[in-house]
Amino acid sequence: MELTDIQKKLINKLPQENIVRARVIEQSLDIMQITGVVSDSKRFNEIIDTIFVIYRHISECDKSIELIIKELEEISKDIDKGKYDNKDTCFLSLESSCEAVLQKSKLIIDKIHKIPSILFDDVSYHNFNMTNLAKNFEDKYGKEHILVKMISNDYEIWAKRLYELRDAIEHTKNKEIKYIHMEKVSHRHYLMPQWYISYIDKEDEEPTDILHALDIFFNNMLKYFEDVFAVCCVEYSGLIYNLGIKVIPEEERNEKCPKRIELQYIQYTNMEIHHAKRT
Repeated sequence: MELTDIQKKLINKLPQENIVRARVIEQSLDIMQITGVVSDSKRFNEIIDTIFVIYRHISECDKSIELIIKELEEISKDIDKGKYDNKDTCFLSLESSCEAVLQKSKLIIDKIHKIPSILFDDVSYHNFNMTNLAKNFEDKYGKEHILVKMISNDYEIWAKRLYELRDAIEHTKNKEIKYIHMEKVSHRHYLMPQWYISYIDKEDEEPTDILHALDIFFNNMLKYFEDVFAVCCVEYSGLIYNLGIKVIPEEERNEKCPKRIELQYIQYTNMEIHHAKRT
C-alpha cells in the first residue's frame, strides 16, 4: 500500500526540516514500511489519518509554547517601562494560553491511544487514559511487557502531573490552578511565572516553573507518541523477536529530517527499546 496522491500532497505542504514532521510523519512511514503495516490498506489509511491529526495537534502545542515565550519577552519589556501596575490583568492572556496547552496535550495523548486501537482491533483503547491502557496491556501480556512498563513509566514521570493540572482546570470544585506572575528581581533578572494547584481540603502545592513544565510535557509527549507507535507496530508485525528499536544519537541525525528512532533487525531473541530518558 502506498500513499495516495492526496496524502502525498498533504505531506509535501508540511514545513521542511521540521522536527515534528520528521518524528511524527516521516519516521512513522518508515516504521510502517519495515513492520508491514503498509500491506494492510484499511489499517494503513486509518493510521495515516490519525498521525496527521497528531501532527497537527503537536505542532499547535509547539507554536503555542513559542508564543507564550514571546509574550513573556514582551511583558518583561513592558514591566521595564513601568506599563503594568496590575500584573493580574496583563497575565490573563498568558494563563489562558497555558491552560490551552494543557487541554491540547491531554487530547494528543487520547489520539496516540488510537494507534493500538487500530492495530489491535480494540476500539476501547481510544478511550483509555494511560493507567487504564497499561492495566489492559498487563492483563493481556503480563506486567513485564514493554508496553506496560513504558506507559506506566511515562505516566509516573511526567504525564501524571499533566493530568493533575488539566483536571484542576476542568474540575474546580475542590481545587484550582493559581499563578505567580513574572517579576523583575534585579536589573537583568526576572522570576519566571509559576503555577500550583490550590486545594480546599488540604495544603497547597509548592509553586513550579511554568515554562519548564510545558517544555517537559511537550518533549515527553512527542517521545511517548514515537515509542508507543514503534512498539505497537512491531507487536503487530509479529517480529517482536527480530526487530529492535534504536534511538539515533542527536549528533547523527539528519539535519533536514531529524528522525529520532529507527528499527533494526537483531540476532537475539529479546526485543529491546532504548527510549530516551524522561525528564
